[in-house]
Amino acid sequence: MKIFQNDEGLSEVIGFILLIGLLVVFLVMYQTYTVPVQGRDVEISHMNDIKDTFAAYKISQDSLWVNSRKGTTLSTTLDLGTGGGATVRGGSGDLVLLTPLSSGGSVGINQRNETVTVTAGSNPGGGVVTLADYETGSLEFQSDNNYWIDQNYYYQLGGGSFLNRTPVQLSG
Repeated sequence: MKIFQNDEGLSEVIGFILLIGLLVVFLVMYQTYTVPVQGRDVEISHMNDIKDTFAAYKISQDSLWVNSRKGTTLSTTLDLGTGGGATVRGGSGDLVLLTPLSSGGSVGINQRNETVTVTAGSNPGGGVVTLADYETGSLEFQSDNNYWIDQNYYYQLGGGSFLNRTPVQLSG
């Protein structure tokens, strides 16, 4: 058995392990502090885009109504999510660990159990004269954010809600 008397390669191995440890600490700090800030900024921008899309949809609907355009097709596109870590951007791409998780959302037509009744005063017998009853459906977007507050947007009866709303349960 041969016994080695010197430790020539030991300093290089220790130096390499320390460099790997320093790289791991840097990546953990980046993932802990920078990635959530980037994700929040992207989600805020996405929610502003959704708000602008709902506003443009309302303006388009109003324009069709004002100009008496019946039978005209209206088309609007809407990005449901941010497309963060699941997409590759640029020619060289991004490392998935260093990008925020992508958020999502859903769009749907919600038929609520709400009814709007249009009345025109009362008749001689004391009862209310009902002109029309409308069932209120709505076009809704519900976000599924990872770094920012979840928000719901509604377009209902010709008006939209562009605020962070929690769905309300109505009785009656």
